Amino acid sequence: MKIVLNAPVPPEQVERIRLLAAGAEVVVVTDDKELEIHLPDTEVLVSYGFKLNRKIIEKAGQLRWVHALSTGVDAFLRLGLQERGIILTNSRGVHANQMTEHIFAFMLSFVRLFPRFVLQQRESNWKRWDIDTLAGKTLGIAGLGSIGQELARRAKAFNMTVIGTKKNPTPVDCVDEVLSSEELHRMLPRVDFLVIIVPSTKETHHLIGREELSLLKSSAYLINMARGDVVDQEALIEALKEKKIAGAGLDVTTPEPLPPDAELWTLDNVLITPHMGGGAPDYLKITTDIFCLNLSDYIKGDVPSLNLVDQNRGY
Repeated sequence: MKIVLNAPVPPEQVERIRLLAAGAEVVVVTDDKELEIHLPDTEVLVSYGFKLNRKIIEKAGQLRWVHALSTGVDAFLRLGLQERGIILTNSRGVHANQMTEHIFAFMLSFVRLFPRFVLQQRESNWKRWDIDTLAGKTLGIAGLGSIGQELARRAKAFNMTVIGTKKNPTPVDCVDEVLSSEELHRMLPRVDFLVIIVPSTKETHHLIGREELSLLKSSAYLINMARGDVVDQEALIEALKEKKIAGAGLDVTTPEPLPPDAELWTLDNVLITPHMGGGAPDYLKITTDIFCLNLSDYIKGDVPSLNLVDQNRGY
Protein backbone atom coordinates (compact mmCIF):
# COMPACT_ATOMS: atom_id res chain seq x y z
CA MET A 1 0.00 0.00 0.00
CA LYS A 2 1.23 3.48 -0.86
CA ILE A 3 0.01 6.52 1.08
CA VAL A 4 0.77 9.90 -0.47
CA LEU A 5 0.65 12.98 1.75
CA ASN A 6 0.23 15.88 -0.67
CA ALA A 7 1.04 18.58 1.91
CA PRO A 8 3.95 19.55 4.21
CA VAL A 9 2.76 17.23 6.99
CA PRO A 10 4.84 17.56 10.21
CA PRO A 11 7.57 14.87 10.49
CA GLU A 12 6.15 13.49 13.74
CA GLN A 13 2.79 12.93 12.03
CA VAL A 14 4.46 11.26 9.06
CA GLU A 15 6.20 8.89 11.46
CA ARG A 16 2.91 8.23 13.25
CA ILE A 17 1.30 7.28 9.93
CA ARG A 18 4.23 4.98 9.11
CA LEU A 19 3.86 3.22 12.46
CA LEU A 20 0.09 2.83 12.02
CA ALA A 21 0.41 1.47 8.50
CA ALA A 22 3.38 -0.80 9.12
CA GLY A 23 4.83 -1.98 5.84
CA ALA A 24 3.14 0.72 3.78
CA GLU A 25 5.10 3.19 1.69
CA VAL A 26 4.40 6.69 3.02
CA VAL A 27 5.51 9.56 0.79
CA VAL A 28 5.33 13.31 1.38
CA VAL A 29 4.89 15.14 -1.93
CA THR A 30 4.50 18.91 -2.30
CA ASP A 31 5.60 19.25 -5.93
CA ASP A 32 2.89 18.87 -8.61
CA LYS A 33 5.08 16.98 -11.08
CA GLU A 34 6.33 14.64 -8.38
CA LEU A 35 2.73 13.96 -7.37
CA GLU A 36 1.90 12.80 -10.90
CA ILE A 37 4.85 10.39 -10.76
CA HIS A 38 3.60 8.80 -7.52
CA LEU A 39 -0.13 8.66 -8.32
CA PRO A 40 -0.31 5.51 -10.52
CA ASP A 41 0.31 3.17 -7.56
CA THR A 42 -1.17 5.36 -4.81
CA GLU A 43 -3.92 3.74 -2.75
CA VAL A 44 -4.52 6.54 -0.22
CA LEU A 45 -4.17 10.25 -0.95
CA VAL A 46 -4.19 13.07 1.62
CA SER A 47 -4.50 16.51 0.02
CA TYR A 48 -5.95 20.02 0.05
CA GLY A 49 -7.20 19.25 -3.46
CA PHE A 50 -6.88 22.72 -4.95
CA LYS A 51 -4.55 21.66 -7.79
CA LEU A 52 -6.11 18.28 -8.47
CA ASN A 53 -8.17 17.66 -11.58
CA ARG A 54 -9.76 14.68 -13.34
CA LYS A 55 -6.84 14.26 -15.73
CA ILE A 56 -4.38 13.92 -12.84
CA ILE A 57 -6.63 11.66 -10.75
CA GLU A 58 -7.31 9.35 -13.70
CA LYS A 59 -3.64 8.35 -13.47
CA ALA A 60 -4.29 6.98 -9.98
CA GLY A 61 -5.55 3.56 -11.03
CA GLN A 62 -5.19 2.01 -7.57
CA LEU A 63 -6.71 4.89 -5.60
CA ARG A 64 -9.28 3.76 -3.02
CA TRP A 65 -9.47 6.56 -0.46
CA VAL A 66 -8.95 10.34 -0.49
CA HIS A 67 -8.78 12.39 2.69
CA ALA A 68 -9.40 16.14 2.28
CA LEU A 69 -7.37 18.47 4.49
CA SER A 70 -10.37 20.80 4.55
CA THR A 71 -14.04 20.82 5.43
CA GLY A 72 -15.21 22.00 2.03
CA VAL A 73 -14.89 19.26 -0.58
CA ASP A 74 -16.10 21.05 -3.72
CA ALA A 75 -12.63 20.69 -5.29
CA PHE A 76 -12.79 16.91 -4.74
CA LEU A 77 -16.35 16.42 -5.99
CA ARG A 78 -15.23 17.49 -9.46
CA LEU A 79 -12.75 14.61 -9.66
CA GLY A 80 -15.26 11.82 -10.33
CA LEU A 81 -14.25 9.87 -7.23
CA GLN A 82 -17.69 8.44 -6.53
CA GLU A 83 -18.12 6.93 -9.98
CA ARG A 84 -14.91 5.00 -9.38
CA GLY A 85 -15.96 3.87 -5.90
CA ILE A 86 -13.30 5.96 -4.16
CA ILE A 87 -14.03 6.88 -0.54
CA LEU A 88 -13.83 10.56 0.43
CA THR A 89 -13.38 11.84 3.99
CA ASN A 90 -12.77 15.39 5.15
CA SER A 91 -11.45 17.38 8.11
CA ARG A 92 -14.79 18.64 9.40
CA GLY A 93 -14.69 19.87 12.99
CA VAL A 94 -11.17 21.30 13.11
CA HIS A 95 -11.97 24.85 12.00
CA ALA A 96 -14.42 26.10 14.61
CA ASN A 97 -11.94 27.95 16.82
CA GLN A 98 -9.93 29.75 14.15
CA MET A 99 -12.86 30.45 11.83
CA THR A 100 -14.82 31.97 14.69
CA GLU A 101 -11.89 34.21 15.62
CA HIS A 102 -11.59 35.29 11.98
CA ILE A 103 -15.28 36.19 11.84
CA PHE A 104 -15.01 38.25 15.00
CA ALA A 105 -11.95 39.99 13.56
CA PHE A 106 -14.12 41.06 10.63
CA MET A 107 -17.05 42.15 12.82
CA LEU A 108 -14.92 44.06 15.33
CA SER A 109 -12.95 45.74 12.54
CA PHE A 110 -16.20 47.04 11.09
CA VAL A 111 -17.82 48.33 14.28
CA ARG A 112 -14.58 49.72 15.77
CA LEU A 113 -13.46 51.23 12.42
CA PHE A 114 -9.99 49.65 12.54
CA PRO A 115 -9.36 49.86 8.76
CA ARG A 116 -9.99 53.61 8.90
CA PHE A 117 -7.70 54.06 11.89
CA VAL A 118 -4.91 52.07 10.24
CA LEU A 119 -5.02 54.49 7.30
CA GLN A 120 -5.06 57.47 9.66
CA GLN A 121 -2.04 56.12 11.53
CA ARG A 122 -0.04 56.04 8.29
CA GLU A 123 -0.88 59.72 7.86
CA SER A 124 -0.21 60.61 11.54
CA ASN A 125 -3.83 61.75 11.66
CA TRP A 126 -5.49 62.00 15.12
CA LYS A 127 -9.10 62.20 13.96
CA ARG A 128 -11.89 60.74 16.07
CA TRP A 129 -15.06 59.10 14.79
CA ASP A 130 -18.27 57.78 16.29
CA ILE A 131 -17.79 54.04 16.71
CA ASP A 132 -20.16 51.19 17.47
CA THR A 133 -20.27 47.98 19.52
CA LEU A 134 -21.36 44.41 18.91
CA ALA A 135 -23.51 44.40 22.05
CA GLY A 136 -27.18 44.50 21.16
CA LYS A 137 -26.58 43.64 17.52
CA THR A 138 -28.26 40.70 15.78
CA LEU A 139 -26.05 38.06 14.23
CA GLY A 140 -27.53 35.92 11.46
CA ILE A 141 -25.74 32.65 10.76
CA ALA A 142 -26.50 30.86 7.50
CA GLY A 143 -25.30 27.37 8.36
CA LEU A 144 -25.46 26.16 11.97
CA GLY A 145 -22.85 23.43 11.70
CA SER A 146 -19.97 23.07 14.15
CA ILE A 147 -18.49 26.44 13.17
CA GLY A 148 -21.85 28.21 13.29
CA GLN A 149 -22.61 26.77 16.71
CA GLU A 150 -19.25 27.86 18.13
CA LEU A 151 -19.79 31.31 16.62
CA ALA A 152 -23.17 31.53 18.35
CA ARG A 153 -21.66 30.53 21.68
CA ARG A 154 -19.03 33.25 21.49
CA ALA A 155 -21.49 35.84 20.21
CA LYS A 156 -23.38 35.49 23.47
CA ALA A 157 -20.25 36.70 25.31
CA PHE A 158 -20.63 39.92 23.30
CA ASN A 159 -24.31 40.20 24.26
CA MET A 160 -25.52 39.65 20.70
CA THR A 161 -28.86 38.21 19.62
CA VAL A 162 -28.32 35.15 17.43
CA ILE A 163 -30.57 33.80 14.66
CA GLY A 164 -29.50 30.93 12.43
CA THR A 165 -30.61 28.59 9.68
CA LYS A 166 -30.04 24.86 9.34
CA LYS A 167 -31.49 22.06 7.27
CA ASN A 168 -33.32 20.58 10.25
CA PRO A 169 -34.39 23.50 12.48
CA THR A 170 -33.97 21.82 15.86
CA PRO A 171 -32.95 23.93 18.89
CA VAL A 172 -29.27 24.89 19.15
CA ASP A 173 -27.50 26.10 22.30
CA CYS A 174 -26.91 29.87 22.35
CA VAL A 175 -29.11 30.45 19.29
CA ASP A 176 -32.18 32.53 20.10
CA GLU A 177 -34.10 31.41 17.03
CA VAL A 178 -33.42 28.53 14.64
CA LEU A 179 -35.02 28.66 11.20
CA SER A 180 -34.99 26.12 8.39
CA SER A 181 -32.68 26.72 5.43
CA GLU A 182 -35.78 27.54 3.36
CA GLU A 183 -36.60 30.40 5.77
CA LEU A 184 -33.43 32.36 5.00
CA HIS A 185 -35.47 35.27 3.61
CA ARG A 186 -37.24 35.62 6.96
CA MET A 187 -33.92 36.07 8.71
CA LEU A 188 -32.21 38.53 6.38
CA PRO A 189 -34.13 41.77 7.18
CA ARG A 190 -33.49 41.29 10.90
CA VAL A 191 -29.72 40.93 11.03
CA ASP A 192 -26.88 43.39 11.50
CA PHE A 193 -24.31 40.81 10.45
CA LEU A 194 -24.94 37.97 8.02
CA VAL A 195 -22.30 35.25 8.31
CA ILE A 196 -22.35 32.56 5.62
CA ILE A 197 -20.92 29.16 6.60
CA VAL A 198 -22.58 26.64 4.27
CA PRO A 199 -21.00 23.99 2.03
CA SER A 200 -20.64 24.71 -1.68
CA THR A 201 -23.25 22.55 -3.43
CA LYS A 202 -25.66 22.91 -6.35
CA GLU A 203 -28.29 24.01 -3.84
CA THR A 204 -26.13 26.75 -2.30
CA HIS A 205 -24.75 28.19 -5.56
CA HIS A 206 -25.56 31.93 -5.44
CA LEU A 207 -27.52 31.39 -2.25
CA ILE A 208 -27.03 35.11 -1.71
CA GLY A 209 -27.99 37.05 -4.83
CA ARG A 210 -29.58 40.39 -5.65
CA GLU A 211 -32.90 39.49 -4.04
CA GLU A 212 -31.27 38.35 -0.79
CA LEU A 213 -28.96 41.38 -0.65
CA SER A 214 -31.97 43.66 -1.14
CA LEU A 215 -33.55 42.18 2.00
CA LEU A 216 -30.62 43.20 4.20
CA LYS A 217 -30.59 46.51 6.06
CA SER A 218 -28.44 49.24 4.55
CA SER A 219 -26.48 49.13 7.82
CA ALA A 220 -25.85 45.37 7.62
CA TYR A 221 -22.56 43.63 6.91
CA LEU A 222 -22.09 40.39 4.98
CA ILE A 223 -19.29 37.99 5.93
CA ASN A 224 -18.58 35.06 3.61
CA MET A 225 -16.53 32.22 5.10
CA ALA A 226 -18.02 29.51 2.86
CA ARG A 227 -17.00 29.53 -0.81
CA GLY A 228 -16.99 32.33 -3.35
CA ASP A 229 -19.74 30.81 -5.48
CA VAL A 230 -22.22 30.86 -2.60
CA VAL A 231 -22.54 34.62 -3.15
CA ASP A 232 -23.34 36.25 -6.49
CA GLN A 233 -20.20 38.39 -6.57
CA GLU A 234 -21.43 40.81 -9.24
CA ALA A 235 -24.60 41.45 -7.24
CA LEU A 236 -22.50 41.93 -4.10
CA ILE A 237 -20.21 44.46 -5.80
CA GLU A 238 -23.28 46.35 -7.00
CA ALA A 239 -24.77 46.40 -3.49
CA LEU A 240 -21.48 47.58 -1.98
CA LYS A 241 -20.92 50.34 -4.54
CA GLU A 242 -24.46 51.62 -4.16
CA LYS A 243 -24.23 51.37 -0.34
CA LYS A 244 -27.23 49.05 -0.23
CA ILE A 245 -25.33 47.27 2.54
CA ALA A 246 -22.68 48.72 4.83
CA GLY A 247 -19.83 46.41 3.91
CA ALA A 248 -18.48 42.90 3.45
CA GLY A 249 -15.79 40.71 4.96
CA LEU A 250 -14.64 38.12 2.44
CA ASP A 251 -12.33 35.21 3.13
CA VAL A 252 -13.42 33.61 -0.14
CA THR A 253 -13.95 35.03 -3.63
CA THR A 254 -14.57 34.04 -7.24
CA PRO A 255 -12.06 33.28 -8.62
CA GLU A 256 -9.23 32.48 -6.24
CA PRO A 257 -6.69 33.97 -6.15
CA LEU A 258 -8.59 37.21 -6.76
CA PRO A 259 -6.97 38.93 -9.79
CA PRO A 260 -5.06 42.17 -9.07
CA ASP A 261 -7.43 44.13 -11.32
CA ALA A 262 -10.60 42.81 -9.64
CA GLU A 263 -13.00 45.58 -8.65
CA LEU A 264 -13.43 44.19 -5.13
CA TRP A 265 -9.92 45.38 -4.24
CA THR A 266 -10.94 48.99 -4.92
CA LEU A 267 -13.98 49.14 -2.63
CA ASP A 268 -13.43 50.93 0.68
CA ASN A 269 -16.21 49.03 2.48
CA VAL A 270 -14.70 45.58 1.88
CA LEU A 271 -12.16 43.59 3.90
CA ILE A 272 -10.53 40.73 2.00
CA THR A 273 -8.41 37.90 3.38
CA PRO A 274 -6.88 35.24 1.07
CA HIS A 275 -8.92 32.17 2.10
CA MET A 276 -7.05 31.68 5.34
CA GLY A 277 -9.85 31.79 7.91
CA GLY A 278 -9.26 28.18 8.93
CA GLY A 279 -5.52 28.58 9.33
CA ALA A 280 -3.69 27.75 12.56
CA PRO A 281 -0.06 26.90 13.44
CA ASP A 282 -0.96 23.27 14.17
CA TYR A 283 -3.51 22.89 11.38
CA LEU A 284 -1.82 19.99 9.61
CA LYS A 285 -1.34 18.13 12.87
CA ILE A 286 -5.02 18.43 13.74
CA THR A 287 -6.24 17.40 10.30
CA THR A 288 -3.87 14.43 10.09
CA ASP A 289 -5.06 13.37 13.56
CA ILE A 290 -8.46 12.77 11.94
CA PHE A 291 -6.80 10.90 9.08
CA CYS A 292 -4.93 8.68 11.54
CA LEU A 293 -8.13 7.72 13.36
CA ASN A 294 -9.63 6.62 10.05
CA LEU A 295 -6.41 4.95 8.96
CA SER A 296 -6.60 2.65 11.98
CA ASP A 297 -9.94 1.36 10.67
CA TYR A 298 -8.82 1.25 7.05
CA ILE A 299 -5.85 -1.03 7.67
CA LYS A 300 -8.21 -3.44 9.46
CA GLY A 301 -10.30 -3.63 6.31
CA ASP A 302 -13.08 -1.34 7.56
CA VAL A 303 -14.47 1.68 5.72
CA PRO A 304 -13.23 4.96 7.27
CA SER A 305 -16.31 6.32 9.03
CA LEU A 306 -15.15 9.53 10.73
CA ASN A 307 -16.16 12.51 8.56
CA LEU A 308 -17.19 10.25 5.68
CA VAL A 309 -18.47 12.55 2.92
CA ASP A 310 -21.80 11.88 1.23
CA GLN A 311 -20.66 12.65 -2.31
CA ASN A 312 -24.25 12.94 -3.54
CA ARG A 313 -25.06 15.69 -1.05
CA GLY A 314 -21.64 17.33 -1.27
CA TYR A 315 -20.76 17.28 2.43
